[in-house]
Formats: sequence, C-alpha cells, structure tokens
Amino acid sequence: MHVRRRFGPLGGLALLVGVLIAGCSQVPVGQASGPSLGILSRAQISFSSLSFTALSNPGYTPYVPTAKAVAKGLGNDTWTSALSANWNLVLMCTNNGNNVPQGAVNYPGLNSLAQQLITPDQIDKNGTAPIDLRSQNFSYWDTWVSTNVDPASVCPNANYTVSLLGFQWNTITISLYSGDTATGTPADSVTFVCSDPGDPTTCAIPNGKKNS
Repeated sequence: MHVRRRFGPLGGLALLVGVLIAGCSQVPVGQASGPSLGILSRAQISFSSLSFTALSNPGYTPYVPTAKAVAKGLGNDTWTSALSANWNLVLMCTNNGNNVPQGAVNYPGLNSLAQQLITPDQIDKNGTAPIDLRSQNFSYWDTWVSTNVDPASVCPNANYTVSLLGFQWNTITISLYSGDTATGTPADSVTFVCSDPGDPTTCAIPNGKKNS
C-alpha cells in the first residue's frame, strides 16, 4: 500500500535547510597555493615495522635500521617517504700508543637516514604502496666518521684517531610527505621510541599509537 507523507510548513522548511546544508558540504576546501588540504590529510601509514640484525655488543649496536610500512590513500600523486632518527654515533678515540684512555664517546648522528620516492606508477589501484627504507650500512658511517669528524672535537687532542664502534638509537621515525621532497609537514608519521638506546629491539611505537 502506498502511503503519502505530508509535510507542514515547518517540515518543508526543515527539508529545504537540510538540502542547502548537504549542498554546502560538497564545496571543496583548498588553499591559494600548493596542494589542497584534502591531499595533505588523506595519506596514511597503515602498517609499519622496524627490524635489526641480532645484537652482539652491550651498550651500543653496530646495526642500522630497516623500516617497512604500507602507505595508503595515495591517489595518483607523487609522495616521498623518509627515515629519520634521534641517535648517536658511538666513537672511540685511540692515541699514538694504541691506547683508549677515555672509552666510548657519543657523537650526534645526522637526522636523515634514508628517503624513498613513490611515483604514481608504483601505486596500486587501491591507492596503496609499500615503503622500504634502509639506512646506510656500518661501513658507510665508519667512512663518514673518518672523513667528517675532527679528532680534536671529540678526543683530548688532534693527535688521536677516531673510529666508529656502533650506534645508540633514541627515536626512529617513518614519515610520508606529499610531493617529491621530504620537506614541510608530513601527511603522516610513525615514531618508534627506544627504551634502551643500545638495544634496538626495544624500539617500539608507544602504546601502539601513531603520531597523528
């Protein structure tokens, strides 16, 4: 049986206001320059993990991180994923007599560890793409130390030789940026906090929650 619904004057007015509100909600929100706010906010890191080779040294580790994640909501745009950290290079100062009088010395590491460009052809039909970020290996950082660290800045004097023992990790972050550079505010990020800087197996997302 077909039932007719009648709207009184107030009902008709409410219906008209509802239609107007629904129409307004479809108006796109953007800004004068750069991508729209919708593009910046839609991308997410839906899964992420961090792995290290088994430890062999107490207090510091010779191993660097490999970070994997799945980014979603990428559309058909270009994105940049980045691996950064708050960490220290653990150095050893050796004098001409091959002695190590002061033990290990902590030296702040560079913030940026690795970047990965995600192009539209790497994004599947569901708008997702894998993130695979690998820091430079121990040999790279050992060479970096011998080239960039002045012994006089970390050792008793310039006559010492500086070598790399390993690393200490405080926090390690995976970030996702809109565009082809890791600049500005990331669309999403995940930070692993290491409760023991010398043992990267303790690096975990606090309470399992993301940054944003």
